[in-house]
Amino acid sequence: MVFEFVSPNGSKPIALYVKGVRYDLSNMQPMATYSSTLARDTAIHDLSIAPIDKQANVDWSGAVTVKGDPSNLGSNIRVGPAFQLGVMFQKDILQGLEVDESNAVTGGSLAKFDKGMLSGFGTDRKLQVSKFAVTDDTAIVQVTVDGSNKDFGFLSRVAGNIDRSKKPLLVDATGQQFSAIGYMYQGGGQTWVYFSPQAPLQSTTDREMPVMTISQPDQKLILIFRVSKGVKLKGFAVGDKGLATFKPELPIN
Repeated sequence: MVFEFVSPNGSKPIALYVKGVRYDLSNMQPMATYSSTLARDTAIHDLSIAPIDKQANVDWSGAVTVKGDPSNLGSNIRVGPAFQLGVMFQKDILQGLEVDESNAVTGGSLAKFDKGMLSGFGTDRKLQVSKFAVTDDTAIVQVTVDGSNKDFGFLSRVAGNIDRSKKPLLVDATGQQFSAIGYMYQGGGQTWVYFSPQAPLQSTTDREMPVMTISQPDQKLILIFRVSKGVKLKGFAVGDKGLATFKPELPIN
């Protein structure tokens, strides 16, 4: 389902209100334009008008198998909103990130923190920012893709010929795709965070996401996904190339 709004030519939406709740659209991808009514109608029929992913057509033949038991997940896949990498921020040093009343990150711009900007565990709990925001019907899934993930990370054998212009995806058992809505990176003495449900990553280098290299073994990179509860995840892919399949499929509850 897609809601369609008629807008003046050249305008830029900044927010959407649903039952009084404001959703920031400032980081939304550029709006599509069409040369004619026929072109617009064609976009409806082939679903390209919709800001959602079509059902996945992923080649899983070269993917590695990863255990999908939620009670025994490895460090490369974590279900939960808490920050990884031992990171915590302070509410008054957010570098452009936005938080809700529970201090969960809801969005904002790409934030870059020097080591001295990170918060310690002695910080007042009311000022601690240490998780991403979720909704009642979604869960956060975090996938490590740096060199420490030798099975299906971006430096692994199975990822050797991925198209870096394609989206990183989680795919459920029905073929539905979930694009990464953010990432957390550490390297060169800095921590970077991008998180925007309104503007998912369009490639493995979108929003300045660094390229993993073997010459920088200290790099850490975690992709952030928001997944519907009740689905069973089949695997992880970049574009149409499957990198990991979950056996059994990973339930998101």
